[in-house]
Formats: sequence, C-alpha cells, structure tokens
Amino acid sequence: AFRADFVGKTLQVLCETNRDKTTGLLQGYSDNYVRVLFDGTKDLVRKIVPVTIDQLKNDRTFGHHNGGK
Repeated sequence: AFRADFVGKTLQVLCETNRDKTTGLLQGYSDNYVRVLFDGTKDLVRKIVPVTIDQLKNDRTFGHHNGGK
C-alpha cells in the first residue's frame, strides 16, 4: 500500500551500479527507500535521477527515467 501512493509521481532515485538480473533494467532506491527498476543508460549509474513511477508488479516497482526533467 505504501508503494501504491507513488504511482504517477516522480521520485529522486540513486541509481546503483548493478542492473537487475531478471529484467536488465537499472535499479536504485528513492530517498524514502522505495526500490525502483527503470530504463536508462549506464551514464546514470551513481547519480541521483528523476524517475516517474509507472506500475507495481508483485514486489517490484517500475518507472521510467525522465531525462533530467
């Protein structure tokens, strides 16, 4: 229920160095500790980037990188 509040909202996410092994997507944590999987290139690694939360699937939170917007 906590994660559902963020669908449609943009969070600042610290992009980790490792991609998710299942999906190949980048992954990171928001400042409120929501783990997010999102599309993007390796130049986002180790940076805080804006990610809009699109959907929840089981125990995963998916979003898309906003390209610096």
